[in-house]
Amino acid sequence: MIFKLCNRTKSSNAFCASLTNILGANGVQVGTAFLLAKECQISPIYQEIICKSEENGTSLISDENGHLTRLLNISSEHSSNKSLKAAVETGDLINGAFMAGSASAYLEKLRLLKLLFNEL
Repeated sequence: MIFKLCNRTKSSNAFCASLTNILGANGVQVGTAFLLAKECQISPIYQEIICKSEENGTSLISDENGHLTRLLNISSEHSSNKSLKAAVETGDLINGAFMAGSASAYLEKLRLLKLLFNEL
């Protein structure tokens, strides 16, 4: 919800900082944004899937030990969601586990890491 309100202007960043303070946030997770840095050495297929993700485009999946992982919903009928390595290295749509945060729908393009830090 906060990401919808933040459109990367100085005034909206101040508003978002105030809002997160009111909500009691001590920090945020921005790992998915770093996957879209041009310097990030992951499969271009993985990056494209993140860029094309839509609102509610992730699901929480539980492994056999009960650990939850948030994965992108991909349209492959036979996806096993088993291997992060397969997703990162080759963008394997059958075996890959394409992990991403729930805000991935708001990330639309690749950018230089320097620009990402400036936006944060």
